[in-house]
Amino acid sequence: MKIEKSFAMAVVLLFLSVSVIPSTGTTDVRQITMPTAKGDTLYVGGSGEGNYTKIQDAIDNATDGDTVFVYDDSSPYKEKLVIDVSINLIGEDRNTTVIDGSNQRIIIEVISDGVLITKFSIISDNGRDSGISVHDSKNIEICYTYLKPHSYDNILIINSEFIEIHHNIIRSGADGITMEDSNCINISNNEIFNHFGGIDIGESSFVNISSNYIHDNDEGFFCDKSYEINIIYNNFSNNEIGINNWFSFATVVNYNNIINSPSTFWSTFISSFLPMPFRTMLSNSWNYNYWGKARTYPMPIVGILTWGMLPWIMFDWHPAQEPYNIGV
Repeated sequence: MKIEKSFAMAVVLLFLSVSVIPSTGTTDVRQITMPTAKGDTLYVGGSGEGNYTKIQDAIDNATDGDTVFVYDDSSPYKEKLVIDVSINLIGEDRNTTVIDGSNQRIIIEVISDGVLITKFSIISDNGRDSGISVHDSKNIEICYTYLKPHSYDNILIINSEFIEIHHNIIRSGADGITMEDSNCINISNNEIFNHFGGIDIGESSFVNISSNYIHDNDEGFFCDKSYEINIIYNNFSNNEIGINNWFSFATVVNYNNIINSPSTFWSTFISSFLPMPFRTMLSNSWNYNYWGKARTYPMPIVGILTWGMLPWIMFDWHPAQEPYNIGV
């Protein structure tokens, strides 16, 4: 009798899921005000009179709105950086301006609002470091930087908001980008590969993930207990798990190439609040994605309801017939 009831419930849930055609909504990441240069410029390396030899010394002597410019001819800079002032930290060239963690737990730690980090190679000579950590901050931009390889998170965002992460190469480590308890984030035009998790989101909201090349990870994307997540125009390729969405709602997965990433699934759970099951189960949408080949019929995405472990199937109702040309 219990088996029959469970089966009947599963059939009902399946029917409901087929009856609901998802929307193609967009995520509002609110206003993001990125830092601009409005103060003095402090120089590190090079041969100029008064130039600093250590990046941290320049940061310690900077005030809000200053720029710290780092020449590449004194690379590698073997130091840990703590940024506690609103500055633009700019390297001369991404490929040759190197910051080596030299056995530090975190190589660059951001604990201030209004920080730009751009044009560096952030490496670990022993593979035991994290790259960039942003904690309790807002209006942060990380761009045109090469992070390689770290045993921990290459970029870690905790309890922060209004973050731009774009045009970076993020290679090897536990996770490429991890965020917890954060909101209003844009992640775009990055190459993220050779991680346990490419992008890992927990208890966060209002996140746009677009135009990234996410490949050769154990999990391309993982999301847990989050809402208003937009995953649009990305290349997911050769990941063991393409997209793994748990306990989240208002997640939109549209216009992506999902190729050779066979396990793509999701889960939701029924809470004690009556409206929640319908928010979690029916507000997520998959649409217009390319699944490795042209498909005539809707693409099923299998998930579960953790209450009773009942099956639930969503559909990409309009799968793309050919891959999108998505640049990074």
